[in-house]
Amino acid sequence: MGTRGGRSRLFNTPIDDDSAYVWACEETRPETRAWREAFADRQLIVVPPVRFDDTAAMEMTIVGDGSDISDLLETMPSDVDVTVNEIGTYDRRGGTLAGTLTDRQLAAVSTALELGYYEVPREATLADVAAELECAESTASELLRRAERDVLARVLRRYGGGVGG
Repeated sequence: MGTRGGRSRLFNTPIDDDSAYVWACEETRPETRAWREAFADRQLIVVPPVRFDDTAAMEMTIVGDGSDISDLLETMPSDVDVTVNEIGTYDRRGGTLAGTLTDRQLAAVSTALELGYYEVPREATLADVAAELECAESTASELLRRAERDVLARVLRRYGGGVGG
């Protein structure tokens, strides 16, 4: 157990050489309370991860109705400096394995799965997938290969091992 300035408590229990369970408790400062209150009564979602840099600046993605986000920015405490980096439509696939795929790649993979292209043995050919997508076989092949590469690279980065790990 540790104390920082009499306001924080920390319990750290090693699980194995690579993992630990950490429980932290901190008293809320008035500045932090004011910042959190700006989020109250609004239909907003903070999408992980929340990133902190070496100056303790925080970067986050907030999803919600435009009016709720505008209200949030207007009621943010004056001592909180806010920079809006991007405004747009939220792509809910962003944090998923499919998040790196274009709409066309996702359609190609969905079509291939639906037709049985990935079954063993195959129930559909690349020509079948191309016909359903109304494109050339070479285009269907490229869409599937790029989608497979992107999803597999993301799996390897997330779960370790191999190329991209």
